[in-house]
Amino acid sequence: MYLTGLFGQSSAALMERGAVGRSAGEVGQALAQLSDWLDGSGAEPGWGLAALAPARTRKSRHGAILLPFRALLAAIDAADRG
Repeated sequence: MYLTGLFGQSSAALMERGAVGRSAGEVGQALAQLSDWLDGSGAEPGWGLAALAPARTRKSRHGAILLPFRALLAAIDAADRG
């Protein structure tokens, strides 16, 4: 149980490291690539996200892994709207 909780935290840490200076479009592209990769239909994503490979078989954790990217996109959108 403890290990599965780390997938979301690991994703957030990797996202933070890779997202600095990126546009909303780049973050959205990373989210799409990560989602496809987790589902087994896409190439290995960048940003060091391949470290999350053990989570690919744990579909119940995919939402937690994608959440930091979704939250960042929502924050960028809110900031852009002022």
